Amino acid sequence: MNLLSLCGKIENHLTELLNEATQSKTLKKNLYTDWDCKIKLALPNLLIPPLFGLGTPVDQANPRLGVKWEAPEVGWSKVNFDGASTRNPGQSGIGCILRDYDGLCIKQISEKIGVATNNEAEFRAALRGLQLWKELGVQGIHLEGDSLNVQAECKGLPLALKVIGSSLNGEPHWTWLNAKNKLSQGQSISSYHKEGLFRCLETSIDFLDDVGRECFLDLALFPENKKICADALLDICVYIRKLKWQDAFIILLELASKNLLNLISSPGSQATISYGNASELYFSQHDVMRDLAIYLGSQNSIVHRKRLFMPRKELSLPGEWEMLNDRPFNAQVVSIHTGSMAENQCYEMDFPETEVLVMHFSASEYFLPPFLKTMKKLKFVMLCNLSSKRTTLKGLDVLSSLTQIRSVRLEKLDAPSILEQIKVMQKLDKLSVSLCEGFGNISTFSNTNLQEFDLDHCSDLEEWPLDICHMPCVQIWSITNYHLVGKLPYDLGNLSSLRMLRLSALPGLKELPASVGKLGQLEFLDISLCEGLKQLPEEIGQLQNLKEFDMRECSRLRRLPRSVCGLSSLKHVICDEKIGHQWLRVKASSIPVLRVEIVEPQFTLDWLDD
Repeated sequence: MNLLSLCGKIENHLTELLNEATQSKTLKKNLYTDWDCKIKLALPNLLIPPLFGLGTPVDQANPRLGVKWEAPEVGWSKVNFDGASTRNPGQSGIGCILRDYDGLCIKQISEKIGVATNNEAEFRAALRGLQLWKELGVQGIHLEGDSLNVQAECKGLPLALKVIGSSLNGEPHWTWLNAKNKLSQGQSISSYHKEGLFRCLETSIDFLDDVGRECFLDLALFPENKKICADALLDICVYIRKLKWQDAFIILLELASKNLLNLISSPGSQATISYGNASELYFSQHDVMRDLAIYLGSQNSIVHRKRLFMPRKELSLPGEWEMLNDRPFNAQVVSIHTGSMAENQCYEMDFPETEVLVMHFSASEYFLPPFLKTMKKLKFVMLCNLSSKRTTLKGLDVLSSLTQIRSVRLEKLDAPSILEQIKVMQKLDKLSVSLCEGFGNISTFSNTNLQEFDLDHCSDLEEWPLDICHMPCVQIWSITNYHLVGKLPYDLGNLSSLRMLRLSALPGLKELPASVGKLGQLEFLDISLCEGLKQLPEEIGQLQNLKEFDMRECSRLRRLPRSVCGLSSLKHVICDEKIGHQWLRVKASSIPVLRVEIVEPQFTLDWLDD
């Protein structure tokens, strides 16, 4: 059915309905879509300008001044639309104008549409603008008007216009009132509206193969509109979906290119990705795409679902889980999102097939549910505290029976209690700790099988635990954003398998230990933002396998040791201008293939964003 005809009979009730329901000023997504709902999503350069906008008011006190037209980004175009009626309803007309990013008019139209309401005219104008865009084959597009009605409950997706219009068209007055009440409370108009939207949106993942589809559905594990480290999703792909890291990363890029998630990079992320680490790369997802993943992953009965989600934060575990606790759950993937959790709030359940557990909570104390001990196949665990203060975990004895865990991610926790349990997990490959405290109180820490060790923003660390360098298998060792660290362990060179060493944003660090020269397998070294570092040890010239060296914003480092001329494998150096001149001389005299990248200092607080 034609989209215009579906919205053409919308009654006057829609004005009041959608005006009251509107919550947001802009919609956040762009869709490339044909008129028959075959959706193909696209995201140039991973940036998302708004699809619908209201313009920028010039002077709200003087309505005759209207709005100021703003040009879209280079390469994009903008459709401005409007609709009006002589009465409500009455003789009506619509108008649209398509301009490029220089403001040049590509095409403009004005049409009479007969008798219609004010709201219907606005809808028809918006839809005609979309049709104009499709007819002309313009790619990046903004759609801008002055009507909030067009935005209501669309969740950033113009496709929702069709679903809402068809679900309300021709319904009696009481149905409209009920819909108005639901929308004003943030609910869907009807199950038809919700499921109709999801059925249409499902075509947006038709291009994914089976593994890509599984990875998309895994996105529902994480909250919408929150920055999540890309390594979390990649770990699930590697340890659960059995993908190679590089293949998993390609799928991540594919999901981003189709606008199924948003990628957010930080300086230096491209270099770390080359070595199988995405700790500097983040993703977020729109709530509609997350809702789609939850919808598709929740088609079976609860106990038979492959994925078990809590779509939104709740005070405690869902009651329907408790009602079914007399039988085992078959979920491979479980996501829990609650406030605080006390021991008496937990009930026994059986999860014999679970391999992924993601827990988000907001509490000063959190009791780990006893049913964790039934997750004998568990391989990936993420414990993330979303409150402003760090959480102390209770009931940690349940972790002692989880012998298959391969990756653990901890965020904003009191570290000692949990790390004492983790350090005995003999199959653990990866440990990532962020925004935790108390690590410096651990008397000893070692794990002979650990392959990746990441510590970030753990602010109270001054002295390193004993045996911290007794990790003969570790290949990636990342210590970042520690302001109190003044020196590194003298036996750093014992990390003989190390391929990547990140020591970024350690402003109190004065020197690197001489034993760094023993890291014979090291290929990537990052000492960026170590502002207190005054010199490099002469032994650094022994790193014969070193290929990448990031030393941005080491403001007190004024001289390179002569031994750097012996770094025969070095291919790329990132540095400031003053030290860059010395590297250029090294390139001219000893390493002709060296690429010296000189960058400007940067200052960002992006890590504070959720």
